[in-house]
Amino acid sequence: KHGKGISMKLGSEILYLSRADIAACDVPLEDVEASVEAMFASKAEGTAMMKPKLALHSDSGWFLAMIGGIKDKDFTGMKWVGVTSTQTHGGQPHINGQIVINDFVTGMPVAVMDAQWITGVRTAAISAVGAKYLAKKDSSSIGFVACGLKARTNLDALRLRYPLKSLKAYSRRKEKAETF
Repeated sequence: KHGKGISMKLGSEILYLSRADIAACDVPLEDVEASVEAMFASKAEGTAMMKPKLALHSDSGWFLAMIGGIKDKDFTGMKWVGVTSTQTHGGQPHINGQIVINDFVTGMPVAVMDAQWITGVRTAAISAVGAKYLAKKDSSSIGFVACGLKARTNLDALRLRYPLKSLKAYSRRKEKAETF
């Protein structure tokens, strides 16, 4: 038995969570914010371990590896992301990734999961935690450069904390900004 009730024989089973599986978990944004704030505290205390991104460039884009863990937790992980041009893939998302989770003690793989929802919501939670300490409490306007997943999740997160009345959005494609 490992972590929060995950029961499995290490090395014999790997949990796979698809994009739909992750969305079905319906994790409240407030819980993600609390986790992000705890991660920043761990970083300040020196218990969080993170390395700079590793990048592999190709003609169609690049691939990024991001690794990290917290010393007193059961698991560590790596996010592997491919970033390519949407113009070459028929409108598919241009950022796609997976997260691989390993047992911190044995190194055995435990789970592989889609990273889209986690990337968007985690990034929004970082913005919300930063705004909690840096923004004026009555802030009512916001601006975005790019109008994809991260903009949508940032808007959702900041709406919870601020009485937003004004929004400006810019994107490479006018219709995307207008839709946003």
